[in-house]
Amino acid sequence: MSVRKCLWCLKEEGEVTFKKKAHIIPKSLKGKLLSENECDICNEFFGTQYPNDKDKKPAIDSVFKEALNVSRYRLLQSKFSDDVIEKREGKFKSYYFSFHKEKGLKLRRTLKLKKNFQRKLCTQFKRGLYKVFLETYHKETNKGFDLRFNFMREYVRYEHIYYTNPPVLYFQNKGRSTPPFPEDYVINPQIMFWNGEGDDFQKSGFSAFSLLGHTFAIPVNEMYDINYSIYLNNIEEPLRILYKSLKNIEYFADIDLTLSFLNDKKPPQKRPIIYT
Repeated sequence: MSVRKCLWCLKEEGEVTFKKKAHIIPKSLKGKLLSENECDICNEFFGTQYPNDKDKKPAIDSVFKEALNVSRYRLLQSKFSDDVIEKREGKFKSYYFSFHKEKGLKLRRTLKLKKNFQRKLCTQFKRGLYKVFLETYHKETNKGFDLRFNFMREYVRYEHIYYTNPPVLYFQNKGRSTPPFPEDYVINPQIMFWNGEGDDFQKSGFSAFSLLGHTFAIPVNEMYDINYSIYLNNIEEPLRILYKSLKNIEYFADIDLTLSFLNDKKPPQKRPIIYT
């Protein structure tokens, strides 16, 4: 039996423990997939604010859940009636946002007063995306320990030390065109790779994936400044059809968390939510 090794700190069983269940997408977001290669120390790190972080950024898992819980709720609304959602999910609650169908999404007043808080939230959200990408990719391919991903480890686990800032590219929707979001991927979220399960993304240096109505692209090696223009010229044809442009996100507001393309959709028929 092989010795378990943490995907993030690279320590092996014996140096660290693996007793806790490590959800790839937070359990609070109804994620079910587990990572077998996230040690208890790193698992705790992702779920708490790091005490030596001078910028006082909130926990990665907390920001990730808060942001995409809005999108998940909107997708559920597009598929199920409000009373069905409330019965199975409860009322929508958020620490960071107030959300109304008519008024949209707003950062809570007390948080608006915090200097650069939107940037801090965006940084933690980006780190969460890289975390979900690498853990999902490793679960499917067993290649997450490749040295080319060391820059991801430095950013996700040790950003407070290295202060790196790799990009996250966000595909902006063409209005009424609808990206794919299968029902199963809404009820129990997981990412869908546009590149397939192989290493096709190595041709361009970026990998595109969808999650809860959003599509992102992130670099898969540290040469992202060079590979950016290559990727723009080699974007997959379905992505060119569905999306109008790419944006390198820097603020939380750069992401359409409320999925505005759903605004013109017809109201859903009342039916039950089936959990698996």
